[in-house]
Amino acid sequence: MCNLYNATTTHEAMRQLFLPINDLTNRLTPQMDVFPDYPAPIGRKDANGDRELAIARWGMPTPPQFLKGDVDYGVTNIRNVKSPHWQAWLGLANRCVVPATSFSEYGKLPDPVTKKKPVHWFCPQRGETAVLVRGNLDALVRRSEEKRRPDSS
Repeated sequence: MCNLYNATTTHEAMRQLFLPINDLTNRLTPQMDVFPDYPAPIGRKDANGDRELAIARWGMPTPPQFLKGDVDYGVTNIRNVKSPHWQAWLGLANRCVVPATSFSEYGKLPDPVTKKKPVHWFCPQRGETAVLVRGNLDALVRRSEEKRRPDSS
């Protein structure tokens, strides 16, 4: 999943992406600049296998060997699905889709002047209201407001 996206389509357009649906959002407002750990709309299946539109956070807990300090800011991409750290979150029960009207990825080379990597934005073709980006759920719910490490109480 990307590190930044927008969800600026209407509430009804998002509902239409997931029909038939149980809507748990209490109406959505367009969102610009959705970063990791921000509450945002997702599509998922409930315990009965029915589709639902809900609000949740996104991002995964950092593998312990990569934590820097006491705060876990999380990660947004799983690059090694064979790592034991990710196994708990890769099952069907933890999958979701994230409706987005545009999303960004960093370029490979930093700007020579600013030394920052450029941000490249991607969006659907004209006439399409949104794209669906695959995500994983468990950490969206598990990560606490205090951003504690996964093994802390």
